Amino acid sequence: MMKEVLVYDSQLGYYEMLKSRLKEGFNFVLFTRGMTKIAEEFDAVLFFLHEDIELIDLSRLYNAKVPIIIGLSKDVAEETTQGNIYTLNLQQTKKGLIKRVRMLLKKLRDIAA
Repeated sequence: MMKEVLVYDSQLGYYEMLKSRLKEGFNFVLFTRGMTKIAEEFDAVLFFLHEDIELIDLSRLYNAKVPIIIGLSKDVAEETTQGNIYTLNLQQTKKGLIKRVRMLLKKLRDIAA
C-alpha cells in the first residue's frame, strides 16, 4: 500500500531528491500554503528545517497522531525520538541521507501496520 508523506522543504532540494530516489511505496507531496489536505490526512510528515523562522510552520503542521521527521542541518544525534517526533541529521552524504530516510519511513510504516 502506498504511503503518503507530506514534505515541507522551502528550498525543494530534499523534496526533489526523495521524489526521484524513493519511489517504491511512498508518495511524497510538497507542502504549499494553499493546501486543502491537512497533516493528519498523511501517513507521515517530513519537515526540512532551513531557517529558524520555519519553526512557525512546524508548529502549524504538528499533529500528535502523525509521525514527523525533522531534518536539521545543525549537529544532532543521529536518531533522536520523542513521542512521534524523529530527528534526522542532514549533515551526511546523499546516499546516507536516502538510506536513513528510507529506514525511518519503513520503521514508521511497520509501526502503523
